[in-house]
Parts: sequence; C-alpha cells; structure tokens
Amino acid sequence: MNVCLDCKKQFEEPQEEIIMHFEVGTRREEIIGVCPSCGGSDYEEMGKCACCGEPIRSNEDYCNGCINFANEAINEFSWKMAAFEKNTNKLLLYVLESEG
Repeated sequence: MNVCLDCKKQFEEPQEEIIMHFEVGTRREEIIGVCPSCGGSDYEEMGKCACCGEPIRSNEDYCNGCINFANEAINEFSWKMAAFEKNTNKLLLYVLESEG
C-alpha cells in the first residue's frame, strides 16, 4: 500500500508514466511511478501498525486509533491508582490511630 504525499490518497501500485528527455542529438525515456489519482510523483510506501496491522505512514509505529486507545487506558489506570492510593492512605491513618 502506498500514500500520495500530494493528495493524501492511498493506492496499491503507482501508475507508470513515461518522461521523455530530449538532449542535443539524443532522446531518452524514463519511466516513473505516479499517483493514479493526481499524477503526483511524491508518494511513499505505507507501513503497518504494530498493534492492529492497519496501514500507516512509514515513519510511524502505531495508528491513531491504537494510540488513542492506549492513552485512554493509561488515563483510566492513572485515575484508579490515584483513588486507590488516596483510600490506602486513609486506611493506613485509621489503623495507626486505632493502635495508638
């Protein structure tokens, strides 16, 4: 899977385009790959999310969905730990006061 950096569309294979180079006394053809949607030649191969396998930009490790899910889980865990810590401190004070 590829993504066009110009129009941001995804595509399986680039379309081939022939570029003609004319120089004094010579003619040369060059075949380049372009985006099938916009014809732009600035595209890159996509990678896969290390968590769910969704296509992502090659310079990323995880998709936005997995990052958001992990952030929500971390926030929920932090809130629960903060509440647990607060209750534990109250219990510890209660036990210390009871024994005193």
